[in-house]
Amino acid sequence: MEFLSKRLQESIDPILQTTDPNEVSTLMGDFLSNYDVKMFTAALIRKDQDKNEIHAEWLSNTTKQHADDYLSEGWIESDYGVRASAFNPNSSPFLIGDEFAENIQDLKQNERSFYKENALVGLKAGLSIPIATKTQGIVGGFSIWADMCKSQFRSMIKSHGLELITFLFLCNEKACATIIADSEKTSGLSVRELDCLSLIAKGYRPDDIADKLCIATVTVNFHIQSARKKLEARTNSEAVAKLIAYRLI
Repeated sequence: MEFLSKRLQESIDPILQTTDPNEVSTLMGDFLSNYDVKMFTAALIRKDQDKNEIHAEWLSNTTKQHADDYLSEGWIESDYGVRASAFNPNSSPFLIGDEFAENIQDLKQNERSFYKENALVGLKAGLSIPIATKTQGIVGGFSIWADMCKSQFRSMIKSHGLELITFLFLCNEKACATIIADSEKTSGLSVRELDCLSLIAKGYRPDDIADKLCIATVTVNFHIQSARKKLEARTNSEAVAKLIAYRLI
């Protein structure tokens, strides 16, 4: 990653190396705050075709109160960014929030109200970045939010958008692993175990994984064996197949 700026490289490395979900969220939030980004959210979004429902799992640096309100008020049903990403996972990044509500042609009334609620807590303008996954019906992605008017936000994105989006794409694998690590469906896999299996799925060998994660090869093999035991998988291929079924890769 020689092309990365020094600040970006120094911010990415500790995120990729940590196994603490809270630290992942904190470190990502710290980097984004350099651009006056107040909140970020990473999500894995699943669209249930049969029931026409949308389900999502999250990683965010939002306050506990805001997260609790989002869940208790059922705001996912009013979150335009989630809906747009779920139904068009290959779309380009798009602007969201109360500051841009008048420019969103298919915005529903409940989604407009949700944006007004967000604006009250300083989340006025945002950018949603859908990221397609290898699993049909599942989309990943990020949203970033700031307490800015539309002209300020557009100016910030124009000046720093490339670095912000590069940062988020580089964090995507870690964010997904962290989200899934909290899911009961993965039988309590640790973030590092998910890191190793995700790289196995991409064709990495244990030595390559060790270099990428800055850990010893023996530690990589330990994490892989531990993950296989939890998943009741006899081989690495079977473990990867189960992670695909659990919507990780």
